[in-house]
Amino acid sequence: MAMGFLQATGVGAISGILGGAVGAAIVSGAFGLVTKFVEPDPKVTDLAITILQIKPDDNTKHLRSWAVETLNGRVKSGFTQDQKTELMKLELPRAGRS
Repeated sequence: MAMGFLQATGVGAISGILGGAVGAAIVSGAFGLVTKFVEPDPKVTDLAITILQIKPDDNTKHLRSWAVETLNGRVKSGFTQDQKTELMKLELPRAGRS
């Protein structure tokens, strides 16, 4: 027996809703997976900032260099050479510390 117009419309609407929900779940899951692999680890950024909050000396020169280059790789515009040089020399302020 042929399906009526209202029945066909209802089935089409339900199919569209279910298809859209499944499609959205697949897209958001894929986006989350890609973000997980592409987005830098925020703990590494926190570590780099912590290293730059330590008073610079000869013992921390290599760590500071790593911290500056790590942060440089995570900012969109990148640091200029002058900015990198200043970061190597300055002790960054800490929250709650005067």
